Amino acid sequence: MKVGVNGAVRDISDLKVGANGAVRQASELWIGVNGAVKKVWPNIPVGYQVILDTVGEGVWECPATGEWEVEGHGAGGHGSARAYSGRGGAGGGGSGEIETITINAGEAVSYSIAGANSTSSIGGPTTFGELTFAGGWSSRSSREPGSASGSIATSGSTPSSSGGVATQNRGGAGGKGNKNKPEQTYGNGGSGASGYSSATVGSPGCQGGIVLTYLG
Repeated sequence: MKVGVNGAVRDISDLKVGANGAVRQASELWIGVNGAVKKVWPNIPVGYQVILDTVGEGVWECPATGEWEVEGHGAGGHGSARAYSGRGGAGGGGSGEIETITINAGEAVSYSIAGANSTSSIGGPTTFGELTFAGGWSSRSSREPGSASGSIATSGSTPSSSGGVATQNRGGAGGKGNKNKPEQTYGNGGSGASGYSSATVGSPGCQGGIVLTYLG
């Protein structure tokens, strides 16, 4: 859509308005409040995304009021150790869930991102405001895969066999943190140890993460 501005035709996305003697993009709405000019909102499109994946604690300030999809991942479960030479371990479970919440513009939301699970236990949780995303589970047995935490995550897999129990030489794969985004690694479980590898322990689960999507 185009409009006439100062005798010229411009796209409305380029429209500028006066605020405090300055010219600003119309995509930033400013209004007079108690004699001052204050910013009301930035014009962000539906589908706008923010990814929070720095391990540790932080605070995110919401840029626009509306519904936000929160895709959260705790750390993935650790892959299990091999039972003995010749038999691999099972993969750890993934972690991933999606919630939809309303957040107001300017609201500061505290969050924490779980680091990679470097021990053979359940992965640490990731939090976003009042939401908590549990980590993926690790197997208690080299034969049983770690279970998933969350509806979009998957469990680990069992060791693969190339000819019977005595030759189960490959460790099971870790579960996915998001089965719909296989290329994404947040919350993925670690793979189980190979039966014929010099390493006797499985791989760590991947770190957590948060993907925020503006729904309008």
